[in-house]
Amino acid sequence: MQPADKPRDYELFQATYAFFNETLFSGELPPCFIKLRRTRGSKSYFAPHRSDSGATRRWDELGLYLTPLPPTEILMTLVHQQLHCWQYHCGDNVPSRHFHNAEWVRKAKIIGLQPTATGQPGGKETGHQVTQYLIPGGRFDRAQEVILRKTGFQVEQLWMFSQSSKSPDHQASKAVWRFQCPGCRQCVWSESTGGFICQNCVRGLRAARDSQRVGDVIPFTCPRGCRLMRAPSTAQVLCGQCHAVMAAL
Repeated sequence: MQPADKPRDYELFQATYAFFNETLFSGELPPCFIKLRRTRGSKSYFAPHRSDSGATRRWDELGLYLTPLPPTEILMTLVHQQLHCWQYHCGDNVPSRHFHNAEWVRKAKIIGLQPTATGQPGGKETGHQVTQYLIPGGRFDRAQEVILRKTGFQVEQLWMFSQSSKSPDHQASKAVWRFQCPGCRQCVWSESTGGFICQNCVRGLRAARDSQRVGDVIPFTCPRGCRLMRAPSTAQVLCGQCHAVMAAL
């Protein structure tokens, strides 16, 4: 059963939530109403019994703030909040205000995510400000590959949706974006609105505030034609859609 009258734009996320519920949480999570956040600076969250969907009870609510990140990063954020949902309904030691405690950390590792406060290996695993990175070959890694293959999860489409309040002319512009790895800090530039993964850190490159190019850059392309970019000749970047190594032209 799903919340009544959910918007069509949310169907992909509701289906993805249900898929991860079955594959990662053994179907233990209750239905959850997903809201896509558009306001810059918003944070993703899980809030139990908040959403008034018109039914006789209030549904749990999961908010996702969409940024120009690779699909894997967006999917990890979704599962991060599903972990909070699991702990609220099934955990034995539920913290206040969604603190990431030892129980949350153990479950995250079981499903294939490594918690870290710094976003890098070796960071503190517990606390209020905790993110995660993918454990290669883990349960989440295998499950998200199925999602990417079956749904064609397109980060460009998700980013355009999150920016739908802007004018069509703005959406169609060919502005150059700068993307930077939050780990090793390597940069690439592209007209694409995202979809790159650092080959060294296995983390999604994040959009930076300015697009000014520094030093000599050359064109790169995905072998499958998914996207183009410009970067220093030493760049080590994966395509966020097919995970192929971006190759210099």
